[in-house]
Amino acid sequence: MTEITWVELDTVEPESTPGIAMSSPESAAIDAWKEIETNLLALRRLECDWDGLGASAPDPAIVDSALAMLAREKARGTLAPRRVNAGPNGEIAIEWQSQGVIVQVEIWEPGRAVWTERETGKRAVSWEENFDKKNQDELWEALPTIEILGPESVVA
Repeated sequence: MTEITWVELDTVEPESTPGIAMSSPESAAIDAWKEIETNLLALRRLECDWDGLGASAPDPAIVDSALAMLAREKARGTLAPRRVNAGPNGEIAIEWQSQGVIVQVEIWEPGRAVWTERETGKRAVSWEENFDKKNQDELWEALPTIEILGPESVVA
């Protein structure tokens, strides 16, 4: 028979704050949204010539419009976009990808978004969305109550 020796180990308290550790689709969705929002906020700090090729910095009002539009999509249960980027002319580009479908949103000026949907084997469809200051403020007011619905959600 094998002899078992028990050794007492020092216990170490975790340095993190108390809470519930989640490893679920819902927590992954929350993390994905946080990453996109963080990346979008980082674009606000870009300065002119941020790419070394003369790119314009995004106007903070354009970033605010992107944040408000994303807050609405998040509230609708839309999955987090795959990426958010600044363009060379100061625009913000947001992209979703899912099973042969790519949805892009470009925001060139505050309160105005141009959507394009491309599906494999089909013609691209584009449309423009205008949201005024009142609509944008309503989107911001909804922020504290936003919940992620999970992976069964679809791109709007």
